Amino acid sequence: MYHYFYYKLYKFSEAAPSKWLSDWKAELVLDILILLVIVPLAVYYTLYTGNIINFKNEKLIVALYFILVSGSNFLIFHSKDQWKSIVTEFDKLPKKRNRLGGIIVGVVILFVIVNLIMCVYAMDVDAKKNHTGPYSKEVIEKSKK
Repeated sequence: MYHYFYYKLYKFSEAAPSKWLSDWKAELVLDILILLVIVPLAVYYTLYTGNIINFKNEKLIVALYFILVSGSNFLIFHSKDQWKSIVTEFDKLPKKRNRLGGIIVGVVILFVIVNLIMCVYAMDVDAKKNHTGPYSKEVIEKSKK
């Protein structure tokens, strides 16, 4: 399934006006989508447990993300040009099945985006409830001046 997801992102990149480095663009979008799944999970954890996740060393977190996610995607798709065989393999699928797979990939991407929007909304509701962020007394008093 992960390979097919990459394949559909690759095909989408190929359909764009610029076909330059479509294999890398597909991997980049996959890396970003994984990030857009991880971040809301951390936010939901914080909102529902009340335990604040404190990233004391942001550079370490970013480095770990690149090593784990981008590094593993590089090994999966690019280290020996495996992306070429993945594309060739999925190009052989029947058109109807490929179209259905494209719809499923589109729905998953839409779900990730909607989940991110709901995460931002949940943070806003929590900030209103706890009078933090833009709803804190200090910010409200400054805006009245």
